[in-house]
This record gives sequence, C-alpha cells and structure tokens, in this order.
Amino acid sequence: MEADIFAHYSVIEMDGYRSLKAGQKVQFEVIHGDKGSHATKIIPIVE
Repeated sequence: MEADIFAHYSVIEMDGYRSLKAGQKVQFEVIHGDKGSHATKIIPIVE
C-alpha cells in the first residue's frame, strides 16, 4: 500500500541547495508521530 508521507526540505541530506525533482528516487526513514507519518534522513539516489 502506498501512502502520502510529509517531507520537509530541511531533512534532505545533500550538500548545497536542498531540492528534489518530481519523480526523483530517494532513500528515507519514516517517523510515525502525533500528526501522522513524516520522512527523515532523505538521501537522493543518483542513477
């Protein structure tokens, strides 16, 4: 099952300007909190 997970740009782990492109593959961990699930330790996957 796929679900939406909140992700804040501040947890993207990369040098320089932190941004992702639509459809870009990433690796991340999920934290389940009071306000729902959110991603942390987001690492872009370079293909």
